[in-house]
Amino acid sequence: MNNHLVAKALAAREELVLASTLGVSRVQFEGDSLNLIRMIRGELAVHRDIEVIVEDIRRLACDFRMCA
Repeated sequence: MNNHLVAKALAAREELVLASTLGVSRVQFEGDSLNLIRMIRGELAVHRDIEVIVEDIRRLACDFRMCA
């Protein structure tokens, strides 16, 4: 298990939850893990360790007018 990748994925999910709670309609993510960003975008196969987290991120992202 890649704890670093899991931690970054969990942080991204929590940021989306917080933005949604605050009523934010547009979000933009920046990060230093290109692999995680590519997994979220569907450009790279998702590691089994973070499959559920990435699915949550994708589902939460649909709630925003813009999510980049």
